[in-house]
Amino acid sequence: MLSPLRTSWERLQFIRNDERVSKQPVELSVLRLSMANGKAIVISRKEIRAGLQNQKFSRYSALHIGLQILAAIQQLHAVGYIHRDIKPANFCLSLQDAHQLVMVDFGMCRKYLDPSSKLIRHPRWFVRGFKGTVRYAALSVHLGRESCRKDDLESAFYLLVELLVGTLPWMTMEDIVHVEHAKQISRTTNRHEFLSGCPKQLVHILIYIDDLKYYDAPDYALIRGLLMEALKKCPENWEFEWEKDERSKTKSNFFIN
Repeated sequence: MLSPLRTSWERLQFIRNDERVSKQPVELSVLRLSMANGKAIVISRKEIRAGLQNQKFSRYSALHIGLQILAAIQQLHAVGYIHRDIKPANFCLSLQDAHQLVMVDFGMCRKYLDPSSKLIRHPRWFVRGFKGTVRYAALSVHLGRESCRKDDLESAFYLLVELLVGTLPWMTMEDIVHVEHAKQISRTTNRHEFLSGCPKQLVHILIYIDDLKYYDAPDYALIRGLLMEALKKCPENWEFEWEKDERSKTKSNFFIN
């Protein structure tokens, strides 16, 4: 179902409560909604996928989305924050450029750098309450551990697999314990089913992400290089699914969830 966005703002300000008085806010220009009629149309990923074979995106589209999600995560990490709720609904396409993905919704963000020392904050012994979205949450979240940069990448990995395959092994599970178990075995006995239909480079990406520790700085260039390598096998001049459907329509803003 199509629904117009009522807001017409052009910039989101992500401001931590303890910075509102003493410090300047961190500004992230993440979304522009200005249109001639003051509205933008939201079309869900579910609607786009409804007309796709096996309810999945082409490898070309999925890998391009993955590359831009990686870039957005890297930029957020560079200013000292982790997102903690990476999922399709928190990314959308720009009105100005149908190829440009932008990150939205920073309500779950947490500063991982100590404000005074600029060093990585020590993890809490236990984090109460589930942070994020069960389907895409990292294993450490299930275990009640402090989130870190690695966890944003793990969530992005699940998102990418869903775009490529059309589903996740735990998609229909309602019990959070069962979801955790499914994520655990997706690394071992169930890896073939989990990554069936994905480029072989994703196996290496998953192994790399799982090897990262809390204090480790991710090698974004390594992950980007593996995604680019997988993209080389895709046909050139391929159209994105939303371009095929909207080629003759007014330029609109699409959420990919």
